[in-house]
Parts: sequence; C-alpha cells; structure tokens
Amino acid sequence: MVPSASAEDMVELSSKEPRLGISTAIVVAIAMTALASGLGAGITPAFASADPPVVKTRRALDFLGQAAVDWQNQFGCSGCHKQAMTIAALGTARSRGYDAAKPGIIQTLIDGLLTLNSGQQPDGCFTLNNGPDSTEATTFGGRGLEAYDRYFRPKKSNLLAAADCLLSRQASDGRLASDHTELPVAQGDFITTAHGIFTWNRSFELTGNTSYSNAANRAVSWLRGRVSVIQAAPDNFTTQDKAMLLAGLGGSGAGTSDSDVVSMRNLVASEQQADGSWKLRNSETGGNGHATGQVVFALRECGYTRSDSAVDRGTQWLFDHQQGDGSWAPDSWEGNPPSQIAPSMWGALALATYASPLNGLRVAPISGTAGGSATVSWNPVDGASSYDLIRGNVAALTELSDHVDLGPAACLAAATPSTSFQDGQNPSAGQSFFYLMRIRWDSTHDIYGRSSGGRDRIPSSGDCPP
Repeated sequence: MVPSASAEDMVELSSKEPRLGISTAIVVAIAMTALASGLGAGITPAFASADPPVVKTRRALDFLGQAAVDWQNQFGCSGCHKQAMTIAALGTARSRGYDAAKPGIIQTLIDGLLTLNSGQQPDGCFTLNNGPDSTEATTFGGRGLEAYDRYFRPKKSNLLAAADCLLSRQASDGRLASDHTELPVAQGDFITTAHGIFTWNRSFELTGNTSYSNAANRAVSWLRGRVSVIQAAPDNFTTQDKAMLLAGLGGSGAGTSDSDVVSMRNLVASEQQADGSWKLRNSETGGNGHATGQVVFALRECGYTRSDSAVDRGTQWLFDHQQGDGSWAPDSWEGNPPSQIAPSMWGALALATYASPLNGLRVAPISGTAGGSATVSWNPVDGASSYDLIRGNVAALTELSDHVDLGPAACLAAATPSTSFQDGQNPSAGQSFFYLMRIRWDSTHDIYGRSSGGRDRIPSSGDCPP
C-alpha cells in the first residue's frame, strides 16, 4: 500500500527525471527560523537546557488538541470556546506549515461543536447549557466554523447559518453585544464583535453576499470608535477588550500602518509587564498565558513580527513560561477555576501564527557531476545543535493505524552541524527517493514529523543513531 502521505508529503526524486522530479516538499522536523519567519529574532541562541522553540510550539498544539478532546469526552458538551479556539489554533498552525494534528482530533472537535449539548441549533445559532440562543456562544461557534472551513474540510452551510444568526443579532451601532460573562474567556462586547468579523468575512469570501461584508464593516467601525474611549480610561477595559479590538481590525486587513492599530499597539505595549507578559486586567497581580497569548496573537494578526519589541518579549515569555506538558498555568486568574484549555488556548494560537519552514527541504542537482549528484539542503532551526538526514524509497512507505512506516532508511548524515548534504546515489529505474530531516539538541532528537493524517513517521530500519 502506498499511502497518500508518499507523493504529497515527501521530497521525491524519480529515476525518470533524476534529481529533478521534485514533488510537493515537506521537512519532517518542525523548524522555526529567523530567516523564514522572524521567530528567532531576539532569542538568545543558548538552548543547552531548553527545548527548541519549534518543539515547544508543537507541544502546545498537541496539548491543546488532546485537552479539548478529553474535556469533550468527559462532559459531552459543545464547550463554547473550547472546541472553537482549539480548531482555530490547529487550523492556523496548519496554514503555517506545522505537522498535522494527531489522528481524529479535528473531526472529534468539529463533531462536538456541532452536535453535542449546546451545539449549533436548526436556526444556526448556538446555545449555552441548552438554554436560549446565545450571541456569545454563536460568536465562538462562528469562529470555530470559520477556521474549520478555511483550513480543513468545509462546513459552508454551518458557517453561513451561524453568520446569518449573528446578522440578526448585530446592534445598530455595529457591535455584537455580549449576553454571557464567564471570566476571563467571555466578557464584554469586544471579543464577540471580533469573532463576528472573522465569521462574516469568511462568509463573504465564500458567497460574495454583501450582507456579510456590510455587517463586518459596521463591526469594524464600532471597534474603531472605541479606540479613543479606551485611551481615555484604559483601566476600565480588560486586556481581552484591547487585544480583541486589535484582532478584529487585523482580521479585516488593517495593518501596521493603520493609525488605530498603531494607537492600540502602543497602548498594550505600555501595559506589558517587565517580564514580557500581560495581565488579564491592570488590577491583577501578574501575567499569564491567556492574556499574553491574546495580545501576541492580536499583534501578529495586524502584521507585527518579532522585530516589534512587544511581540518579541511576549513571545519569549510564552516560551519561557510554558509547562512541560505544553500548557500554561492559570496564574493570576479570575473567575472560576478553569479547565486545562482556557489558560493555554491563546498561547498556543499565538505561537501557531509563526510560519514553520516545513517545506524548506530542498533537492538541487549538481550540474556536470557524474552519476547525477545532488545537494539536499534545509533551513537552520533555532535551538538545534545538529541534524539527521535520512533517505528512503517511496515504494516502501506504508501508513499504518498508529504511524507511517518509512521502510528501510539510509542514514546519510548523523548529528551533522551542516544544513546541507551532497548525495551521489541515484534511484534505480522506476524508483523514487524521499529525504527527511530531524533536529537534535542536547542529548535528544526530534521526530521525523507526521503524515498529513497526523501519524509519526518511523523508519523500520537504518535510522540514524540515537
């Protein structure tokens, strides 16, 4: 059996076109680099006792996906923000080139969002605890459906139904008024309005229906009208209010040259703590992953990179304060004790906004060489001390229930500090080679990545030494 992972997931060399028949390329080791994404800017390149940032990001996404599924299995409920924001984080990660979520995670979450208690109703709206239709729940549900439609298998009809529900609930001034408070994840009109903008913008992209674009524009106008109000009394508004105002503007295309974006960026930067974090509100004692992730995500949505000091320090704080399982602690929390998801969903989403050069593995023929020699190269990875490179035969690939069997592999380079390797071997007639790279740091190494179905790739033999 030759799985779908073979041709679409590997850098492939065919003997019919030696060293030239390169299909869609993927690099197995997830890698964030300063060159490719700006993620490395400002990071001290001393990872002797820490995991590389890319591994931390994968760990955050894996934790979030599994935690959301575990919560759903425990309570049998559409949990408003839980499924929606997890789908948004995993979808954003997919669009940036990260490994796929583990098998079943996305489908389980979208099924829960749509079909379990408090899920989407026949009128397109969502409820809270099976009560009346809720604007708050529908804006979260719409955000999850927007991300699912954009990044995974489309649920166009469900998304448009949610968008239509929100049209009927938009106030005359353009906002979507919150009808539920659950600190800190649900409070105020800014997060509801921003999620409505994401929902309507995607619906307009799909249909061209100006009812959606007009609603989004009215919502953006309301957000812009609140900038001066927040500036006049910033302590009256939460960090979420400020971040979601920025996210709503960024989601509608406003960037770093927009005067309202600049004003709000400067305001949130002035409230950043000395350690790089943000508090849930100015009266709290310290920062946490929820607030810090929200601000970093919002600034990234507006186009800021790690060349911006606020983004850089906030991103570094997320890396430095991530727990071993990939989560962030509910420090300086408010409201009821949270599930595992709430303190971590925005931190994971923020890290997912950085591009991962998974498609950075390149194979280039060396002209004039006998036997068709080629150079295999890849991008440097922040935090990696060295790299392993293997070669295999596409025909040997088999996707099993729990992993992708790569078949016998040849270790071309073990623990090499170089980011390139010259291979003089040609595939036999009718065969194709694939190449995979993984990173090493300290005394450990990464995986060879995952297939498009979310299964780890493992050689049956011939792996580079551990």
